[in-house]
Amino acid sequence: MLNSTAIRLNLSFFSILLALFASSPVRAQSFEQVDAGRGGVTVQVSNNYTPGTPAPLLMLLHGRAWDGDSMEGLFELTTEANNRGYIYCYPDGLATFTGVRYWNATDACCCQGFPFTSCEDDVSYLTDLIAVLQNTYSIDPERIHLIGHSNGGFMSHRIACERSELITSIISVSGMTWSNSANCTPAVPVPVLQVHGTLDPIIFYGGGILGAGVYPSAQETCEAWASLNGCSTNAISLPNLDLTSASGSETEVLRWENGCNAPGTVELWSLGGTGHLPNFNDTWRSMIFDFMENAATPPASFIRGDVNGDQSTNISDVIGTLQYLFAGVNLDCLESANCNGDGSLDLSDAVYLLLYLFSGGTPPESPHPACGTGPVFIACDSGICP
Repeated sequence: MLNSTAIRLNLSFFSILLALFASSPVRAQSFEQVDAGRGGVTVQVSNNYTPGTPAPLLMLLHGRAWDGDSMEGLFELTTEANNRGYIYCYPDGLATFTGVRYWNATDACCCQGFPFTSCEDDVSYLTDLIAVLQNTYSIDPERIHLIGHSNGGFMSHRIACERSELITSIISVSGMTWSNSANCTPAVPVPVLQVHGTLDPIIFYGGGILGAGVYPSAQETCEAWASLNGCSTNAISLPNLDLTSASGSETEVLRWENGCNAPGTVELWSLGGTGHLPNFNDTWRSMIFDFMENAATPPASFIRGDVNGDQSTNISDVIGTLQYLFAGVNLDCLESANCNGDGSLDLSDAVYLLLYLFSGGTPPESPHPACGTGPVFIACDSGICP
């Protein structure tokens, strides 16, 4: 049995622990307000945020006739933004006297040619809003991202065209860029993710006429950005993704990555059989944040298939992959072992490399066979090329 002295010591020890925990409360995610001249804007501050430590910023832009709150209700980005340490806000566009909110984006959407609109300078407003957020919170200037739906997607493209030095990346869902390339002259490359339903009855996947102008197709939008970012015109087709409530992997993926002026990768996610308001799943939410974080990460230089970093691809790289998978051996650049470029690292990558080396199989995805850069979807702590 414990004597009384031992009991008192144990009680004292646990009392100290309780005091320590009581003095270090867990910060809860907070909902605050800022104003950049048009009234309050809701800002969600992650419970991982520490004042003085730069945090990433995500701004969600709603579609026409929506508002920020309802757009967040559709996309449900709150939890993912909080878990990843983001400052997250969703401002409202101006409203007509009938209460329809909109952004003055391109000539096609959604001010010119629309009734009761005043066509204010929303580029300046959103620029001012970012400045207010930077003055209120510790914002990492290298991690400022926009995501927009429909009219908000058009607006995201316009901001990237006119404020490229301010924006790290954009994600546009069901919204296109300018049809006239002269209206888009970014000073620096901008990573762009275009997400669009192939059966969208409002903003047509194949382009159309709206407002006072025309808008390009989803693929033409991506090709325009690939050209602006210095990418090769040839897109790479990647494995399909399951991003919505529809059964199966409904989303086809194209990526423009070769020759891009870093970090200007462009992707098109075509949601097969999906309309204007996709019912996204949690995989989509996770993957769009992955896209943003990859856009903010300096590209690593490596050779896909060169697992051991000796600047060649041979049987030793197959062995290195197997040792990582089954013997716990570390790799400096996991992405180099992702030979089939499917975003995961498993036995299929070792088999893929074996078939390439000894059976005339398809070569590993870019970058291969020479050193190059590419999006890192697993990890690459340090490039393995000189």
